[in-house]
Amino acid sequence: PASLLKLPLMITSYKLAEQNPEFLNSSIVYTKEENFVDQITLPEETLVEGQEYTLEELIRRLIVYSDNEALMSIENILAYEDVVHVYSDLGLRNPYEYGMEDSMSVKGYATFFRILYNASYLNKEMSTKALKLLSETNYDKGITTGIPIDIKIADKFGEREFVDGLPYEKKQLHDCGIVYYPEKPYILCVMTKGNDFNSLQKVLQDISKIVYKEVDK
Repeated sequence: PASLLKLPLMITSYKLAEQNPEFLNSSIVYTKEENFVDQITLPEETLVEGQEYTLEELIRRLIVYSDNEALMSIENILAYEDVVHVYSDLGLRNPYEYGMEDSMSVKGYATFFRILYNASYLNKEMSTKALKLLSETNYDKGITTGIPIDIKIADKFGEREFVDGLPYEKKQLHDCGIVYYPEKPYILCVMTKGNDFNSLQKVLQDISKIVYKEVDK
């Protein structure tokens, strides 16, 4: 799932904030981690070393820019048990668990968007806050491309590249979100793997166009 797992981190943070609204004001001074994971799609904004950031601001960067630096800072604030608790609550297996190979099904991941849309896990205020950030994501080469510009979409993308493995499985690109088609909003999740990110992007775009055309009949 790669960067797709940033979404449940936001959900975890907002769930904790329901009990303690001041939690989002928790702050941390950003220090670049030695084990920082490079990104293929770079964020438009980057954190400044030595500067203090609130959890709320880190979450915004995590979702809107899919910033790995924000990810590592948030992981330093959240307790692992709190993150695992969200997966347990939603009946999803924990992708971090040893032996799970950091994997998640397309249907399982779509659960996060379903519970946000229905405000069935987070309350209405926090669900709305989460969906608003997801609607501001700046990735425009996936399922958004197959949808008219006047249709709102709240989505999250993920990308991963493997050094080892079969040549046709070295790259993965995923995109999942809610398409706010009037009167008939729908969730679309597509996960791909191959050897060329441009080709995988086209798969996302083509599937999105096909689904939109069907809904728009």
